[in-house]
Amino acid sequence: MRLCRTVYLRGRIWWGRYRVPGKELKCLSLETTDRHVAEVKLIAIYEQEEREQYGLVVPRSLRESSIKPLHSHLAEYLANLRALGRTAKHVHDTETRITRVFVSLGWEYLRDVSADAFMTWRSRQRKLAAKTLHEYQVACTAFFSWLEKCGRSLGNPLRFVQRVETRGREKIHRRALLLEELRRLVSINRGHRGLVYFFAAYTGLRRSEIASLRWSDLNLEGKTPFVLVRASTAKNRKSAAIPLHPELVASLRFYQQSQKTLSGPVFPSMPTDKTFNGDLMRCGIEKHDCDGRKIDFHALRVTFATLLNLQGVAPRSAMELMRHSDMRLTHKVYTDVSALPLVEDVGKLPWVVSAADKKGL
Repeated sequence: MRLCRTVYLRGRIWWGRYRVPGKELKCLSLETTDRHVAEVKLIAIYEQEEREQYGLVVPRSLRESSIKPLHSHLAEYLANLRALGRTAKHVHDTETRITRVFVSLGWEYLRDVSADAFMTWRSRQRKLAAKTLHEYQVACTAFFSWLEKCGRSLGNPLRFVQRVETRGREKIHRRALLLEELRRLVSINRGHRGLVYFFAAYTGLRRSEIASLRWSDLNLEGKTPFVLVRASTAKNRKSAAIPLHPELVASLRFYQQSQKTLSGPVFPSMPTDKTFNGDLMRCGIEKHDCDGRKIDFHALRVTFATLLNLQGVAPRSAMELMRHSDMRLTHKVYTDVSALPLVEDVGKLPWVVSAADKKGL
C-alpha cells in the first residue's frame, strides 16, 4: 500500500509530502537537516490535520485567529477591500465604523464579540440616525462574514441580528427644486458651476460620480448622446449609460470647446456645500421650507426623479435612470410628492353622472 506521507531531501533540508484522506497532496519544508527529526515532525503535522478533519481538535486556522487581535484582522480586511477596488472613502468609512464599535464595546479578540453586546450598544445610540446605525451594522456584519469565509471564525456572530427599520425614521428630508428655482440656480451661475447643477439635475448622478467623470465617459455625438457611469465610481458598483437631454448636450459641447485639454476630469472642481448654500441665497431659494425639508446638492438627484415623474415617465424607466434596485426607493424616497399635481390629476377623472342627472344630486 502506498504511504500517505514521506520525507525527501531538497539540497540539505528535509521536506515532507503527505495527503490526508479526502484532501489534496501537500508539500512543505520541515526545516531540518536530520532525517529522523523530519519524520517525527511530519507525523505530528499529519496527525494534527487528521484530528482536525474529524473534529477531534479545533483547526489551526481557528486557533491562530482566536489569539490574534481584532485590529490585526481588520487591517487585513481593509487591505482586501483596497485590492478589490473599493474607493478610499468606502475603506475609510468602513474602518471608522468598525473601530468605533470595537472601542465602545471593548472588543479586542473574537471571543469578546457577541450579538447581545452589539444590540445593547445600538439601543443606547440616541444621537445616531436609523440609517447611520444600519450602516454600522452592515460594516460589522460584512467584516465578520469575511472572517468566516476565510476560515478564521466558525460563524458570523451578527448574522441573525435584526436590522434597524429606516423607513419613516430619516433625519434628513429633502425636497426637489421647482423648475423655476432650477432655472434661476443654473442661470445665475453662468459657466462651470451652473453646468454642474444642470448636469446633476438632468442625469441624477451623485456628487462623487460627477467629480469622477472624465471626458472619455461622455459621448456627445451620434443619435443618442449619453454619459457612462463607470462601475468603479458608481455607488452600486455597476456601470450604466445615462441618456443626455438635448439641451444639456448643447451646453456640454459649448463647455467642451473652452477646455484646453480633454484628457482630464470633465469638472476639475466641484462646488462645496458652502458654495452651494451661497448660490441658493443669491437665487432667493430658501435652504429649508416650512416643513423642515432641506435643499442640498443631493436634492438635485431628488429633483431629477421628481421631474421624471412629472413628465409621466414609466416607473420602470425612472427606476433604471435612477439606477435603483428597488422601485419603492425611486418613488417613496426620491420623488417629492409635494411637487406632484395631485389636484389637477384628480380633476382628470372622467364624469360618472350625466348632465341630466346632476340636478338630482
